[in-house]
Amino acid sequence: MAPLKRRSAATWDVARLHGLMLALDAALNSYIAQCYEAADRSPQYRAFWEAEAAAAETQKDAALHKVQMWIDYAGGKSPELMR
Repeated sequence: MAPLKRRSAATWDVARLHGLMLALDAALNSYIAQCYEAADRSPQYRAFWEAEAAAAETQKDAALHKVQMWIDYAGGKSPELMR
């Protein structure tokens, strides 16, 4: 694998960040759906799989919020206003 090139701190590619956001959303939604499917197929482990889906949903929300903050920053929004 080739070493990653470090991007200039002044250069932000909003389209790539948006693509990352969409990929994270799709992948984590798929995982969450699989957790619920596993809960339906294995009633004895239903609580485990539902808890796993809830944890994945929390992680997805946090990750998407962080990427949205990067997009806002790249768009010129002041860091003090991003919370």
